[in-house]
Amino acid sequence: PRDLQSAVEVAQDAIKGAAGDWKAAGMDVVLEEVINLMDAEADNAFVLSRSCESLRYMAVDDESRSAVGNSIPTILRAMALNENSSEVQGYCSGTLVHLAAAPATRLAIIENDGVEAILRGMRLHPGNSFVHLKACAALANLAATSREQKLLMTKGTGQEVLQSMKTHLHDLSVLEYCLGAF
Repeated sequence: PRDLQSAVEVAQDAIKGAAGDWKAAGMDVVLEEVINLMDAEADNAFVLSRSCESLRYMAVDDESRSAVGNSIPTILRAMALNENSSEVQGYCSGTLVHLAAAPATRLAIIENDGVEAILRGMRLHPGNSFVHLKACAALANLAATSREQKLLMTKGTGQEVLQSMKTHLHDLSVLEYCLGAF
């Protein structure tokens, strides 16, 4: 039954029904609503963490990553305004993981100081494995080319990733993503 489907399955069905056309499936309207909600509830950590998770679910291919990529400033603002919320830091970093899978959105994250936002979240939540898992995964995707790897190292990612590995030594998921960030 349709009411038991996840939001992701509903969105995927809508896109299939629109012959793969993201906009024709109405996803651009959903994206706009999520961004508007994040702007209106900028200090509501619960809304922001769930909104970032919604954005993550929407970023499934290059077309959708490009569209969701327009929300990068909103995502980073949510992280800045809610530095003390590990949920916001983790879920927003998780969205950046998916956005960083495409070259154009990867560049937009870097140009909008997304690396610094991710590192700040790691520093503020040193013992939170959820934040570090998502942060290291985002850094791994952001370091997709040798040029990007060098750039990230100049921003201090190496030191932060090593510290994360030391702190989360017994969490294999965190370690795996940390290794990918080098």
